[in-house]
Amino acid sequence: MGQQGKKNNQLRFLHGWTSKTKDNRQVIFLDFDTKNLDWILEQLRRIREFYGLSDFYVFSTRKGFHAVCIDKFSRVSIFEIQNLSLCDKKFMHIGMTRKSWTLRLSEKNMNYPKFLGILFSNHQSRAKSHAHLILIKAMMKLENVILKENPINLDKSKYLEFCSYIVRGK
Repeated sequence: MGQQGKKNNQLRFLHGWTSKTKDNRQVIFLDFDTKNLDWILEQLRRIREFYGLSDFYVFSTRKGFHAVCIDKFSRVSIFEIQNLSLCDKKFMHIGMTRKSWTLRLSEKNMNYPKFLGILFSNHQSRAKSHAHLILIKAMMKLENVILKENPINLDKSKYLEFCSYIVRGK
């Protein structure tokens, strides 16, 4: 049998951060597998207004975009928000099965998630995860962006859960 059509079955470890917070809540993680940034921003604006969400932090990936809102919710509420956002369905269901969502931080095919910007909001009343903000600020600093002012209603926790997972392929 020749090499044509042979898939790369190499197993690799990737590393990511989870949506869990110390008080057993979740922040909003969204994974979009499209390169249409205008469409993504429209989806984020729509769910931001529908649910009264605060700022979204947007990152580019090899296949699309990640968006993170550090407002804290129950896992079931996060799933409802994700469903309305039209983010990747496989990502949504894996997170429900694992009881939290994971966004990649490590390199994949020579590509790291890159901070793009913040979709600001006037809605700031919900409790927010300080630990997730700390990591976001570190990712922003890699792109020479400094957040001048912290959002209001941050919790005091610096606990953030990371995970490693296996993928097949390059």
